[in-house]
Amino acid sequence: MAASTRRPRGASFNTRWRQACTAFTSVAAPGEGDDKPVVFNGENTVMVSGLLAGACGGIGATYNVTPGLFVQLWDAVQAGNMEKLARVQARLHQCWNATGVVELFAGIKQTLAWMGLECGVPRSPLRPLTEEETQRLRTALERIDFFDDPHDAR
Repeated sequence: MAASTRRPRGASFNTRWRQACTAFTSVAAPGEGDDKPVVFNGENTVMVSGLLAGACGGIGATYNVTPGLFVQLWDAVQAGNMEKLARVQARLHQCWNATGVVELFAGIKQTLAWMGLECGVPRSPLRPLTEEETQRLRTALERIDFFDDPHDAR
C-alpha cells in the first residue's frame, strides 16, 4: 500500500504561542480553496493574534456568553478597524475578569442560565458553583453591567 500524501485539513491552536499557528497556516499546510487549511484559534484571550496569524475563526468557552463581542472582534480585524478592535477587546477583558472569579466552566454554565440558556451543571470531575461562588459571579457581572447589554463594546 502506498503512503498517504494527505495532509491535515484543520487544527485548533489552544496555546498563546502564535508562531505555531502561523507556521501551520503558511508553511506546513499551504493551499487555496478546498485545500486551504482550516485553523481555529482556541485560546479566548488571544483571538486577535490568532486571526492575524492565519486562523479563520475561533473555538472558545467564553465565546458562548459574549458571541456578539466576538463577531464585532472578527469584523474589526477584517476591516482593520483598530479603534473598534481596542474597544471590543477592552470589553472582553472586563467579561473575562468578571467570569474569572469562579471556575471557568461552572461560571459559564451559570452565566448562560442567567441569560436564559439552561445548560445544566458541569460534568465530573468538575462541580457546580457553590451559593457563595454563584453570588460572587453575579456581583462581578453586575459590576460591569453585563446583564444590561453583554455585547456592548462601548
